[in-house]
Amino acid sequence: MNVVLRTVLSIEDQVILITPYFLEYPFYVENFHGVVKEVETRFEDGWQIKPEALEAAINPLTRVVIINSPHNPTGIILTQDTIDKMCAVLKRKSEEYGRPIWVLSDDVYARVIAPGAVTHKIFKAYEYSAVAYSLSKDISIPGERFGAICVNPLLKNNGLFVHAAAHANEILGFVHANRLHMRLIPKVLPAKSAVHLYDESRNIIMKTLDELGIQYVKPTGAFYIFPKIPDGCDEWTFCKTLAENCVVVVPGSAFKATGFFRLSFCKPPEDIQKAVPVIKTAVAAALKACGK
Repeated sequence: MNVVLRTVLSIEDQVILITPYFLEYPFYVENFHGVVKEVETRFEDGWQIKPEALEAAINPLTRVVIINSPHNPTGIILTQDTIDKMCAVLKRKSEEYGRPIWVLSDDVYARVIAPGAVTHKIFKAYEYSAVAYSLSKDISIPGERFGAICVNPLLKNNGLFVHAAAHANEILGFVHANRLHMRLIPKVLPAKSAVHLYDESRNIIMKTLDELGIQYVKPTGAFYIFPKIPDGCDEWTFCKTLAENCVVVVPGSAFKATGFFRLSFCKPPEDIQKAVPVIKTAVAAALKACGK
């Protein structure tokens, strides 16, 4: 993602981030003297992007829109209808301002999806698009940062983008993957981790939250859920009390969505099942701390 932004951004170009978003995105933008502009999505809309909100945020300096699906922290997948409407806005505004607005799609969780779920397709929908992809979630090597930039093959002069990105990659110091990975990973692909275990864990967590009366938008990808903190509860008090009772979550404000919390379920289903009574006890304590 840093390489793509280095390739297309000029100083003071605007990059639109869709809230809630992965907390490192603003730092990527600031690395290259870009300016962050936030567009809010809402729990009530299933965290889908509203085209009118996006259009209102665009100005002549807008250069990139970053999307992430399956999504961290909510676990939702952007629908193709959402993508198509977003791209229609970007095509119109790019023509109006006389320069393209890029879409950078963070697809790190593209193969970690629930049964029957379908991920979005950006290349046919929009010419000025690039995908940042990683194997770190697919084959459970988090932290290794082994992946690729995929530029739209339908982009005119896409070879120029490739050359620019290769140069940006070199000057940023990301020369190539380590040699061990170069030899091992091709022997592993196209296999992936046992992602069906996430489905079992996801179902256990959703059932537990349902029994507790905690609201959420059903996640269909990644290994996160982003429940709503009950009305009248202070976010920090609620999350701190959960931690004090052995359930560590990330407050929604870390993702620019106050009033929610991110719960990760990237453990085997048998471990998640053992955690259910702990979660219920922790939530009861958090509600009591909030005066509920």
